[in-house]
Amino acid sequence: MDKGSISDFIRNLQKQYTVVAPVRRRDLILFDELGSSDTPTLEFANSKLPPKGFFFPRSETLFRFSAKSGKMELTPAQTKSKPAVLMGVRPCDARSLVLLDKVFMTEKYTDTPYSRKRANTTVVGMACTDPRTTCFCGSVGGDPFDASGIDLLMTDVGHGYFMEALTQKGEKLLPHAPKTRSPTREELQKQGWIKSKARAAVE
Repeated sequence: MDKGSISDFIRNLQKQYTVVAPVRRRDLILFDELGSSDTPTLEFANSKLPPKGFFFPRSETLFRFSAKSGKMELTPAQTKSKPAVLMGVRPCDARSLVLLDKVFMTEKYTDTPYSRKRANTTVVGMACTDPRTTCFCGSVGGDPFDASGIDLLMTDVGHGYFMEALTQKGEKLLPHAPKTRSPTREELQKQGWIKSKARAAVE
């Protein structure tokens, strides 16, 4: 997809999804819901706060209670919301979501609000093409192109974004992307070179 088409991609997604992406707020890069005129900041190293905050809001209605016949009745809150797209997530952050799933979505215990958000959210990853010298994903089993926890992976190849659908949820986003086409042989080679260079930087 051409880089100039990213705004149209966002607008198309917003017709069906709540889109959360990295944005610049003053001097910080934060993940926030995009408004109708917002453009995501996709060229950044790491955000000030991780995107997992989307799944753990500072305040949330978990239960509702009412008094009936002198007794208190407690019921789980039933919330309905649009499906969400969490865009621009670095592979290291996406991998952390998989680890959180092992804590909050187990056979013995499932955190209902968390699991509901996870099922309702499509994660769009942004590969790290130029890792910082302080990055250490390779030391903990990850790498700049790790696909763990990602539904659609985007790679900045200079003139545009190389898009790889990794799950069915990711495939559902592709029709919303304008001006897409199959990559040429040279572009596939360039993407492979970028991947190899990035992985070598964190070894």
